[in-house]
Amino acid sequence: MKACPLLSAVVLTRNEERNIRRCLQSLAFADKIIVVDAESTDATRSIAEAMGAKVIVHPWQGGGPQADFAINHATYAETCLLYERALMCYYCNDTCPEKS
Repeated sequence: MKACPLLSAVVLTRNEERNIRRCLQSLAFADKIIVVDAESTDATRSIAEAMGAKVIVHPWQGGGPQADFAINHATYAETCLLYERALMCYYCNDTCPEKS
């Protein structure tokens, strides 16, 4: 059986303490979670760090540039990108049984 590739999940945030827990919980299958935070003034960063995410603070420069910055910090070649209010419903399927 072919081994599954390692997956980085990258999340863009700003002042999302109300949503970040659920978002990160939905990414529990990822091998590495990276939060790129646009200078939140609430508890977003501390919550993400407490949940084991790597947090990088980067001033907001617009959706495209922020996403590019985030993806460039992904650890693995396989990467999914989410905004903080998104929940990942699934990623792996029958081709990757050890992650499902």
